[in-house]
Amino acid sequence: MSHGEVPPPIPIGESRPDNFLDSWKEIAAYLGREVRTVQRWEKKEGLPVHRQIHEKLGTVYAYKSEIDAWWGERSAKLASKSENGEIDGGPRVVSWPASMSDIPDEDLVAATRSRRVNRAAVYAMMAAGLFAIVFSSYEILRLSGWRFLSRPALQVTQITRLTFTGQVKDAAISPDGKYVAIVNRDSGGRSVWVYQIATGSTAQVAPDDIGFWPWGARLTFSPDGNYIYYENLDSTGGTGLYGLYRIPMVGGTPRKVIADVDSAVTFSPYGKRLAFMRNSNQRVEVALIAADSDGTNERTVAVRKRESGFTFEAPAWSPDGKLIAAAIGDGDREGRQQIEVVAVDTGRETPVGTRSWQFLGRMGWLPDGSGLVFVAKENTSSTNAQIWQVDFPGGGVHRVTNDLANYYCLTGSADGVHWAALQEKVVSSLWASPNGDWARAKQITPGIDSVDGNSGFTWTEDGRILYTSFHAGGESMRTVTPDGRYVKDFPLSPGMNRRPSACPAGRYILYAALDDAGRNVWRTDSVGKEVKQLTFGNDEGYPQCSHDSKWFIYGSGNKGHPMLFKMSIEGGQPIPISDKYRGVARLSPDSRWVAAAFEDHPNHTEMAVISVDGGELRWAFDVPEGIDWNAHLAWTPDGRGVIYSAVRGAVSNLWIRPLSGGPPTPLTDFKEGLIFSFNWSPDGSQLILARGSITDDAVLLTSRK
Repeated sequence: MSHGEVPPPIPIGESRPDNFLDSWKEIAAYLGREVRTVQRWEKKEGLPVHRQIHEKLGTVYAYKSEIDAWWGERSAKLASKSENGEIDGGPRVVSWPASMSDIPDEDLVAATRSRRVNRAAVYAMMAAGLFAIVFSSYEILRLSGWRFLSRPALQVTQITRLTFTGQVKDAAISPDGKYVAIVNRDSGGRSVWVYQIATGSTAQVAPDDIGFWPWGARLTFSPDGNYIYYENLDSTGGTGLYGLYRIPMVGGTPRKVIADVDSAVTFSPYGKRLAFMRNSNQRVEVALIAADSDGTNERTVAVRKRESGFTFEAPAWSPDGKLIAAAIGDGDREGRQQIEVVAVDTGRETPVGTRSWQFLGRMGWLPDGSGLVFVAKENTSSTNAQIWQVDFPGGGVHRVTNDLANYYCLTGSADGVHWAALQEKVVSSLWASPNGDWARAKQITPGIDSVDGNSGFTWTEDGRILYTSFHAGGESMRTVTPDGRYVKDFPLSPGMNRRPSACPAGRYILYAALDDAGRNVWRTDSVGKEVKQLTFGNDEGYPQCSHDSKWFIYGSGNKGHPMLFKMSIEGGQPIPISDKYRGVARLSPDSRWVAAAFEDHPNHTEMAVISVDGGELRWAFDVPEGIDWNAHLAWTPDGRGVIYSAVRGAVSNLWIRPLSGGPPTPLTDFKEGLIFSFNWSPDGSQLILARGSITDDAVLLTSRK
């Protein structure tokens, strides 16, 4: 039987997988037989035993899982022969694992030629045959994924908080479960640290030069625990490409391993190979790539178009080395996503069950290969990502955690007992700044029991602010007066309704709604009653109504290729503006221009302005350091500059970039907190901001073995 990668001999003192037997003596002990018996079984009955490459004859190894499967098949065959009266002098049928002390070492029973038969022996044989049938039936049903026979869910017995700074952006546990690597931004930069679980001590191993990355640095320990792999910017030249770097766990000089990597890496069982995702904007596809652990010998395992392709979460190499598990859906957005496994040798893709998810995060295999553990959002009404388990190959689903936390960056120790993750808490409220004077900013909504405005807001015709709100009841939209005195629910259907944009004429409000079919632009009236869908793709959003309320712009990621469009407020045929669009589009006050991020040539993104009728990019400038893509852009009230949010030292502030050129100037000087979204009131008298914080800390989850 093939195992994909053939393991090298394991050095003395190095820990071995529980599934591994590395000598005739261990194989015989596991089967409860003498060495000569199992050697004969290998020759005559195909006992799955392997021989090490380039080692002396007789140096063998085997996998417990293979032996268990072989024994089940063998028992079923012998039981069938017993029922048909075919067994005369063959191997006895016994229960597995052997536990009775009176079973002889030799398994060959001399055929009795006496006409008198011992009834006890007959009954024993019948009982053993029945056991074999039940056992083989159990295995068939278990492998078929019958829910009542599926593996119990991972039992988490304790959750321990490891850090208390709120500034941890990534976490990964070491294979031995003794250390957790984290990305820390508490010092102002982003650096890699190692936390020793037993003592609580920490040590910095990589400098404060980790590039800004919403998900941290996508940390991974090597299987031997000696190295930490992480992502960092390949260069500062605006390419937007990230490379894979490696640094010793005890610290040292980072070494670049591979260029152009778009996920955390996963390692084959013995660390000889690694795999990762690579995105291509030119080919509009995402590829699963395998390479040697030193970065050489790259090979494409599988490729998918981005519209239904691999996501940018880390793949997971199976314990037997044959398969790589991955999430498929859309690498650029949250949508319906599924788990599948890809055969390393052939690239064949096979779904794991039928369940789909709103979001699938990082995943890891259970040590025996019987399932995958991962973080996921269940559906559009789920506000928090929880930890789940899916059985393999059956696809049965179990929920591991059920609390109010938001979990990300899940990794497990080699024995599956310890798991590290991030717990996230978001706080956000609306603030009003008269004439943009940040020193006089006043809080509008409390943001205590809800997260307000972090997914956008807009001004209605009657002078109220319509904003998104996350709360105990789920997610909805609400309105509030600028003084914060009157808060009302806005009656839209429950779900993920984001980025509202009120038309100046006051009749319509645009917003992006995400459901099982994808994300699209919808329109409602000023009281939320008349609802109409305007776009019908699978990734269309961020609408903004024009000054005359007759049309709107929106971004599209359909088929994985970003485009900027405009459309009549009544719907109809979309009109393309630019195929170089990459995000954060915003109309100028007179609705003649659009400011956005564009890809002017391959692998180079810049901020620029384009006419709403299309054409050439104008007033281009490099993407600012630390720009927060999620906060988007705004124009100055006079239309002479573009405002953006940048995160520096874990604090967000707004900057103005004049279109006439020159350096950017600060608009705010906050000393703490993050800016999630911002925009001016229609008359330009107030700058409204959604401000708050995101605290992330590493936690340790301990499970029963």
